[in-house]
Amino acid sequence: MRKRPIQAHHPANDKIAIHGLEGRFLFASNPAIPSCLQLLGVPVFADQQFPGAVQIVDLFHARQHLWDIARALHPLDQPAQQRWILRHQPKLDSGQIEKLTAYLDSRLADATPAQQEIPRVETAYFAKNMHRMRYPEFRAQGLVIGSDVIEAGCKTLIGARLKQSGMFWSVEGANAIIALRCCQMNNRFQDYWDQRRVA
Repeated sequence: MRKRPIQAHHPANDKIAIHGLEGRFLFASNPAIPSCLQLLGVPVFADQQFPGAVQIVDLFHARQHLWDIARALHPLDQPAQQRWILRHQPKLDSGQIEKLTAYLDSRLADATPAQQEIPRVETAYFAKNMHRMRYPEFRAQGLVIGSDVIEAGCKTLIGARLKQSGMFWSVEGANAIIALRCCQMNNRFQDYWDQRRVA
């Protein structure tokens, strides 16, 4: 969609949160970002484009990683997988990633070589993103920890506008309509036209 760097600034808020899947490649998804980025899921490098922003790994995405471990440790045994998740998901949900990774490290010693590969990769994932998984702290600050709100926004605001019966869009045309729609929904429609007049 866009080829130049994305920048966002909202002087009324002192906190910007970047919400995403993992690593440095995150997705903007907080209302503090006053543009259509949170609705489009535009890929951003959070450190470069939003320095100082709070970075949050999507909780439901992190839970999928936990399920990958459960399936690797208990292949073809769904009841055992569910019991394992019930025991360890609370650590993730409560932001106790140190306890989770310590347990996983200790569990690797007991696992067969075939069972070790996925848990080893996933343990590294949790360790690398530990600071992005402090979910109770994020909730206490009123920050979004799951992508469901953003996905619903995309479906309602963008999908409903672009996917009506008989509509076909060029990339340029879709981007233009999306930009206008986002400006309208963010109460910045007049700002958009004011900027167009200046340019």
